[in-house]
Amino acid sequence: GYQYLLSKGIDNKSIVIMGDSAGGGLTLSLSLYLKEIQLPLPLSIVLLSPWTNLKCNSKSYDDNKKYDYLHSQKEIYTIAKKYVQDFVYPTDNPYVSPLYNDNIETLTEELPILIQVAEKETLLNDSLG
Repeated sequence: GYQYLLSKGIDNKSIVIMGDSAGGGLTLSLSLYLKEIQLPLPLSIVLLSPWTNLKCNSKSYDDNKKYDYLHSQKEIYTIAKKYVQDFVYPTDNPYVSPLYNDNIETLTEELPILIQVAEKETLLNDSLG
């Protein structure tokens, strides 16, 4: 979709990509991929409670399980296994789990990123890195 917009003459600096939860992780992965293949980056990205660690081993799963009823560690890990086709792709693959991508720091130097997350969410550490 992004390459299509660019091919139609849409200026990359008029594009903002936004994602919520798994879509936030996909938005971050897409941005890292665009950087890797040297396509122009969008104006910015917005991540709402992004799911960026499909290993589901963040401390906030335990710390916040009594507050966040939407994301139990067991349930979200089951979803992660389905997403990665029962480990055809490892959950720490840097595009499956962008939290493990070594280029994330250089991306933040080139691309404004707004991250919204509550301090009592199980996905908190996915946002903090």
